[in-house]
Amino acid sequence: MLGHEINNSLAPIHSISSSLKGAAQDDVEAGLAVIERRAEGLMRFMNAYTRIARLPPPQLRPVDVTAWVNRVAALEKRLPVRVRSGPQVSVQADAPRCPGAAATSSLSQ
Repeated sequence: MLGHEINNSLAPIHSISSSLKGAAQDDVEAGLAVIERRAEGLMRFMNAYTRIARLPPPQLRPVDVTAWVNRVAALEKRLPVRVRSGPQVSVQADAPRCPGAAATSSLSQ
């Protein structure tokens, strides 16, 4: 449904914007008016969708940052990737949020 609604607005925007190159001034203004209406409709749809599709709060868990960086680096298949050691990091025990914790499902995205 989401893709259908977005495509319904983007297809005419793309088509009209492509056809406006070199068009007469009246055609340009009419085309821009259609593009404006479609874009406004798409913005209204996305605002409504955003209101109903709120993400749940992240579930923070400890993260093995070294393993995570290595997994991300392994995704690059076109070029060789070498992960080098970085600076040592220390975390205060009384910190309200541990920087070594993250929503692992979001990191994977």
